[in-house]
Amino acid sequence: MSLCHRSYYHYTCVSSLRQILHEASILPSLDPLFSAPYGPPPKVCWFSCASPWENICKATMSLAPDTWPDNPRDIVPGPRFEAARIRVPVEITEAWDVFLAKRGAHWSTIMRLAQTGHDYGSDPGDWRVCEGPVNADTWLTVELWDGECWRCVPRAGLVYTITDLDAFLTEKCDR
Repeated sequence: MSLCHRSYYHYTCVSSLRQILHEASILPSLDPLFSAPYGPPPKVCWFSCASPWENICKATMSLAPDTWPDNPRDIVPGPRFEAARIRVPVEITEAWDVFLAKRGAHWSTIMRLAQTGHDYGSDPGDWRVCEGPVNADTWLTVELWDGECWRCVPRAGLVYTITDLDAFLTEKCDR
């Protein structure tokens, strides 16, 4: 599949999504899981085209603490409407390993990140990054997992807000 036809997502949980919506931006971060002997890689916004879920994302640890890191690759963890993802245009991202190499990351840091991904059931070939922040006006969709498939959160204005999320959750949970 060509890169331009893939969808890239920032995987998260609803509690973190609320903070992202409050900030109106996905902020760069560094997962402590990725510490390295030559220092940590730069803070970035992480994205993946893994479907239906990116197993190594921080949200997996909070949504499925009892099964992580052995959560199956094609299972979305957690109760209904707790897993969330934000779809972004591929043009704002770049290959994570190329990005880190251009920023001077030691080759062993890049290899360790890739190995950690494999160890936790992820495919590092699915990963992309953005130096960020990634503002809400660039997001294509915000989606929540309903237990069977991803559901788009409708937005009332030009950008997604906490009000949009609350309206969606109220409607879905009342059913």
